[in-house]
Amino acid sequence: MKQLTLWLGAVALAAGPQGAVRAQAPAPLHLPGLREYVTQVLQRNAGLAAARADITAASERVAPEGALPDPVLSFGVVNAPVPSFDLRQQDMTMLAIRLEQMLPFPGKQGAAAGVARDESRAAEAEAGAVEAALAAGAALAYFDLAYAQSALTVWRRRLQLAEQAVRVALTRYSTGMVPQAEVLRAQVRRARVRENGHSFAADVERADAAADALRGGPGDSLQVPALVGPDSTVLLAVLHD
Repeated sequence: MKQLTLWLGAVALAAGPQGAVRAQAPAPLHLPGLREYVTQVLQRNAGLAAARADITAASERVAPEGALPDPVLSFGVVNAPVPSFDLRQQDMTMLAIRLEQMLPFPGKQGAAAGVARDESRAAEAEAGAVEAALAAGAALAYFDLAYAQSALTVWRRRLQLAEQAVRVALTRYSTGMVPQAEVLRAQVRRARVRENGHSFAADVERADAAADALRGGPGDSLQVPALVGPDSTVLLAVLHD
């Protein structure tokens, strides 16, 4: 089973005396919009709202389960003449009023109330599990979008370098410093870099749509951190164990 560990910090990689790679001490990484996004997911997710409604319904069943059944009041007449209902025509005419109260078997009410309390606790635990899963999913969606946008940014830098390489090759070719094959190789590399641009842009759209779906629809534009700095410094490392 793979575990995902997020190491937040600014990591500058450098070669040591033996060619080993060492990392400088991590610095705090600003995560804009993460708290707001997680809050939106928890507030707008329909599944979590249903789980919280189950808590309310379960807790409201505890008191009725431990209470006595409602008393029954009945009213009637005996030997009343029909259709006049004149109670003075018959000597044996009587009015009957009866109040009944059912008494459950001892311990039955307490057991029912205990079951209701257990169901209420189970509903609370279920809602807590749903909330934790949503918060974790929101964080993953946030970093997924950050990764996609950072990958697109890196691709754009690579394209700029490829364009620059083509211009340099053309300049050197025009001065007779390199053969035409050098220009063709630079142009081929640029074409290969360009081909990857569509997939990086599609990844950003997919991650953005997934983040919106998790919070129940489009919202404010989600701000995410850049995972790679302008000087190619790694700002966040994702480690898989």
